[in-house]
Amino acid sequence: MRLDSDPTGSTRIPQPDFSPPLDEYGMPRMKHFQTNSIEDLKSWFEQKDISKLLNLYMIQPIDSKNQKISPYALAAYGTNGKYTSFDIIRRWFKVFEESASQDIRIIGYSTNPDPKYLLGMRLVSGFFATPLNNPISKHSPLLTIDIPKSWSWLFLPRQQLFLCMQDAIHMCTKLRNRLLSTSAVMMIGDGLVSIDYILQLIVLRSKFNHNLV
Repeated sequence: MRLDSDPTGSTRIPQPDFSPPLDEYGMPRMKHFQTNSIEDLKSWFEQKDISKLLNLYMIQPIDSKNQKISPYALAAYGTNGKYTSFDIIRRWFKVFEESASQDIRIIGYSTNPDPKYLLGMRLVSGFFATPLNNPISKHSPLLTIDIPKSWSWLFLPRQQLFLCMQDAIHMCTKLRNRLLSTSAVMMIGDGLVSIDYILQLIVLRSKFNHNLV
């Protein structure tokens, strides 16, 4: 571990080495581990949790003219994984509110399929469940999702503060595995999803057009 010292001589411990506690908004407490005492440092290693995971928040700006803008890192901190779905929800709303105060409108959150995050997505989306004292009612304007009337199988409220979904990598991996399975069946509404169209693309079209292998 690398130790940094500021001009005053105080030793600063990089946050990812220890797991910072969360505040009432589900946010990590900044600069929680700072000391100029080697004894404090020893006690931390003996008593505090060491971060085994890293929470990385990326921002993907959306341009009104559909110009491509590269994503960038908003924040990163170490975690021991000891948090709840409600910590996640409070964090999402805190980030949303702080962004709104800077005239930035967050459209949605995308994350891996960790059960805690999936439950948080269900609660904030109103997908067969809603949190008590739902903070969504305190915000406006809400996003209106144009759901086709024929999609009676999609149980998602039309009014949403922001959208939630799994990240594209995990989503595409699941779709690929399901499509390539010889026993699994995937349905969208009453329609059966198959790889027949993909096979047609591979046979009839140039790889330069579809990039499939």
